[in-house]
Amino acid sequence: MDFYRSTDGGNTWSAPARVGEGHTPTQLYLDSASGNLYIAGDSLMVSTNQGMSWVSLSTKTNVLHTAVITGDMLLVGGDGGLEMVPLANSAVPRAIQQLPLGQFFSASLDSQNAVWAAGPAGLFGPVARKVTNPVGAVAALANSSDIFAAGNQAVYLSEDGGSQFSSGKVLADGELRAPFPPLVVDPVNPSSAFVAGTRLYHTTDAGQSWAALPVVDSDTTRVIIAIAMAPVQRTTLYAATACLPEIVLTSCPPVSLIWRSQNSGQTWTQTGSVSGYVNRLAVDPRQNNTVYAAVGGFPAGTSLSAGYVQGDLQQSINSGMTWTSIRTNLPNVPVNAVVIDPTSLPPLIVTPVPQPTFPGQPPTPPFGPGRFPVFNQPAQTLYVATDAGVFVTFNLGGGVGGGGNVAPNPQWTDISWGLPPVPITDISLRQPDGILLAATFGRGVYSISAKGLAAGIVVNSLSINVTLMKGTAVTTGVPLFNVTGSNTLGWRLNAYDSWLGIAEANGTLRPGGSGQAAVRVSAAGLQPGTHLGRLQLISGSFVQTVFVVAHVTEAPAQMTIFSGNNALGNVGAALPPLQVVVSDANQNPLNGVPVNFAIVSGGGSISSRTAFTNAAGIAGTVLTLPPNRATVQVLATVADLSVTFTATAVDAPALLQDSIVDGVTFNSYAPLAPGSIILITGQNLAQTTVFAPAGTLPLILATTRVWINTAAGEAALPLLSVSPTQVRALLPTDVSAGVYGLRVEAASIRSNEVQIYVAAFAPGILTQSGNGRGLGIFIKDDGSVVTASNPADRGSSVTFFATGLGPVNPPVGPGEPGAVEEPLNRTITMPRVFFDTYAGDVLYSGLAPGVAGRYQVTVRVPLLVSPATNISVSLLIEGFASNRVTIPVR
Repeated sequence: MDFYRSTDGGNTWSAPARVGEGHTPTQLYLDSASGNLYIAGDSLMVSTNQGMSWVSLSTKTNVLHTAVITGDMLLVGGDGGLEMVPLANSAVPRAIQQLPLGQFFSASLDSQNAVWAAGPAGLFGPVARKVTNPVGAVAALANSSDIFAAGNQAVYLSEDGGSQFSSGKVLADGELRAPFPPLVVDPVNPSSAFVAGTRLYHTTDAGQSWAALPVVDSDTTRVIIAIAMAPVQRTTLYAATACLPEIVLTSCPPVSLIWRSQNSGQTWTQTGSVSGYVNRLAVDPRQNNTVYAAVGGFPAGTSLSAGYVQGDLQQSINSGMTWTSIRTNLPNVPVNAVVIDPTSLPPLIVTPVPQPTFPGQPPTPPFGPGRFPVFNQPAQTLYVATDAGVFVTFNLGGGVGGGGNVAPNPQWTDISWGLPPVPITDISLRQPDGILLAATFGRGVYSISAKGLAAGIVVNSLSINVTLMKGTAVTTGVPLFNVTGSNTLGWRLNAYDSWLGIAEANGTLRPGGSGQAAVRVSAAGLQPGTHLGRLQLISGSFVQTVFVVAHVTEAPAQMTIFSGNNALGNVGAALPPLQVVVSDANQNPLNGVPVNFAIVSGGGSISSRTAFTNAAGIAGTVLTLPPNRATVQVLATVADLSVTFTATAVDAPALLQDSIVDGVTFNSYAPLAPGSIILITGQNLAQTTVFAPAGTLPLILATTRVWINTAAGEAALPLLSVSPTQVRALLPTDVSAGVYGLRVEAASIRSNEVQIYVAAFAPGILTQSGNGRGLGIFIKDDGSVVTASNPADRGSSVTFFATGLGPVNPPVGPGEPGAVEEPLNRTITMPRVFFDTYAGDVLYSGLAPGVAGRYQVTVRVPLLVSPATNISVSLLIEGFASNRVTIPVR
């Protein structure tokens, strides 16, 4: 920890002064009487010179987190409990009664059913703390006086029930490891134990010696965070590895890899993975391929990264290859530990085939007709430790009469009565005594008797979230389920908070029945923000707490359309989301406001009738258009505000295989070329008729695009005009010869693909008729158009327009007009122009200056041409001939 001081209101800060070490949370405290500063860190630090230097004060407790002045004493609190520290030398510390405090990661019962607990402050036994160094795991057994404990730097062992402990370093120096390496002890042979870093270390002589086994995960950033042994086949081990950002000091994906060994850790095979950080693994007592993974916030110690990851309880019935969440009605919080009751069996019964012992002897039990449990089925009772308490399920196999573990759908019951509201980091079950231990992160270790616990009425789920506006009220339901198969059970629901109302507080449920208890949530007296309320369900011996989280928002003052209005789409298609923005009177976005959506005309369907705004104040729904052409209107409302979206369902554009031709010559047998204008015909190509404006040709007109599929990917073609049945587009001058796929997109809907052939050249001369035949468009030097009454003079120059003459230099971008001054964009290949059989002198061949999509060719009319009104004109370029047009000549 470093200390900084500012004497100008925080504008500038002093150089850091080294204080010492600490674990969050820590506290800085000022004694206003003396002016001394105190910091509660790993030790109690004091500064008498405004933080310039710091010294440590002697205390009996360590790893402190808080401090407060009380009289002439400083009351400090931390992992070791509470302590009074005198502020004056003459003061005498007063004795105080310790609260049940302590951060613990693991708890276990020894052979005398005495409690052992491990945590950052050390290892605590029935009488006193036995190990002062931080310890993360402890394992004691009913059949042995051996007790194992594991810390980050050493493994501790007692062979006399905890009177004396020896310690030894097991993990290799420099080996990457979890904050507290996982530990597992053989439940049958207590002399056999495993502790893990990146590999497992195994002792078979109660810790006298340890053998290093092969590395589990070859990735050097991952460490073992959980291990478990299969009770039915103890040579089968499971391990979870993960990259912990706090260990490798880099970002890591929140994923745990699952590994399996069938030879006591000599070799390992990765079987699967689990999202999040595995805190504990547990193997079914009768099926070594059934494994449970608790995903929580304490993966072999504290982890800030794990605290931000979604908690879960996962089950695998194939040795970890695939995993299924069985969290069902558990609160949406980290699941830190799971323990299996080995004595529990599923309610599966069968009728065996009669097999008489001797011929002629009638069958008798157990071989005769009858019904009995199948004992090789997985356990049905699981206990889990979560950040919200301890929960139990008695019907893991899927409910009443489920008969095994085929479709797990457990119903969890809260048994946290008497536990403080802190995370539960570990649980331990001792059978047949029925003792259940719960280790907490901050409030000690607790125990209850699990005897007599049986299935009853459970709540699904144990937390309810509602969002409502200030001054309004909503009614929600608490789902109830009777998981027993034979008894009708009664229940009572109580409300702890005045803003929660219960219309009918009592009821009954038949065996296997379900129902809901109505709860009214009123925001009449609540300010905007998040409010936590509690309900208490009492049924038999169970008292379950249901949390109600009410998100109260300001009343909205404005709602505007954010996106999706005036959308076009194919009939039956789902459109991009229709979104609104809801804000208050100051234009601040409102989070969590329910917005209602409804189709008022046109048909179709919406994905959600009610959506809640996010932090940006945005809520939306997805509209699926009707199967026919229609204009659809969707109304969005919140309070007395409303907006209307309009969307149009259209048919998809369609092209025929021969629907693309040269847009100047209209010759369906001729190829296309760079610089060609192409004419595309089809159906539903555009919603209306639109022509491109002057200048650079656009890539989209209205909602229509034309896509060409090239080796470099799709590219949009420049457009000259679009209409429902025809589209005119331009092939850029830099397109290479080849075969291409072409599609038309209208209103974000694409047509079928049609192939086109692009040659090096495909010259076409524009005509006055626009159909590629007859009188060409020829311009005299005086700017007049050549007509029958205004023929061209022999020996004069005329200009005409063409397409498909290939690349130009300097090149231009797709759809850009030709340059209006030098350097002009001349064709790389000079064409030849013929008047009948006479070649004219070509004076210029290139893009038309200032015009997009056209070439301009200026040529001198040969003197040898005979005067006539229909002299044939054609253009030839590299063997590719244009259409023949006519020109009057005198």
